Amino acid sequence: MIHVRAPATTANLGAGFDCAGAALDLWNELELSEDGGDVDAGHLAVRAFARLASPDGFGFTFTERIPRARGLGSSAATIALGLVAGAEVAGRSPDAEELLALGLDLEGHPDNLAAALAGGVCLTWEGRVVRIADDAPGVPIAVVPREIVADICRELAMAGLRAGGIALMTGGHTDPIFLPPTVLTGLQEAAQPKGNRLLLAAIGGLAVVAAISWPMAQQARLSSIESELALLKPQAEAALRAREQQQREAERAASVSTLATGRLPLIRALDTLSREIPDGSWLLSLSISGRDVVLDGLSPSAATIAQALERSRAFSAIDFRSRT
Repeated sequence: MIHVRAPATTANLGAGFDCAGAALDLWNELELSEDGGDVDAGHLAVRAFARLASPDGFGFTFTERIPRARGLGSSAATIALGLVAGAEVAGRSPDAEELLALGLDLEGHPDNLAAALAGGVCLTWEGRVVRIADDAPGVPIAVVPREIVADICRELAMAGLRAGGIALMTGGHTDPIFLPPTVLTGLQEAAQPKGNRLLLAAIGGLAVVAAISWPMAQQARLSSIESELALLKPQAEAALRAREQQQREAERAASVSTLATGRLPLIRALDTLSREIPDGSWLLSLSISGRDVVLDGLSPSAATIAQALERSRAFSAIDFRSRT
């Protein structure tokens, strides 16, 4: 297993554009193992590693502490990790200038990469790397816009809080840098009343809007319901009239059906005779008394009628009498 690390860097120091850089106490790390895992061939460190040795069969595990896109040379540190690990696997001991030449096209400019490879404060030009100091001869100064601190104090005041102190946190192992108490006190005093006024004004405004809008919303809703009912009333009345008409027609049809199925005996008897007596028969008289029907007809119609009634199931005990 191989373990390497590379520092964050800062460059373009003073007038040393693209040639002066310094290493910082903030490190990325790479652990190389022979576990034969899948390799991301497009990773910047793997591409740098491949300049010196094949990455096949190795596992790459990265620990990234340097934030990206913050001017701290995160890409230069990644390239440096790959170059140093590749040289170790290849059994080579190249100096900083040789490694810079191998990885310069991956980084695009030499100042951050030279400082990541050589450490300390470096100058680089035309492929050369010279470490001119172990530490930067200066004191770091952090500049924070007043508006940012004022916004922080204002947000805390809106929540009913008061900051005891505001500090800048660095990525390394150094102590936090606290802002001067006098600056913080002044900003908090300016923010507290304004925050309270804004909060009270917002609460009061919302209460007034709620008190006015709720009855108006209810009244508008009632008016809308009344309008909908007025539109539906004619349709409801028409539907009721249609239903009543259908009910009357149904009752009339039921009465007719009941009358048709429950006719009087005389009507039923005449209906049966009209179906049973042959066409062309001559009847002189017809009388019904109880269950007896007496027909008086002309011969030969009388005999024909008697024979037809004898075949009918509606009549029984047919008695045919001739006057001759």
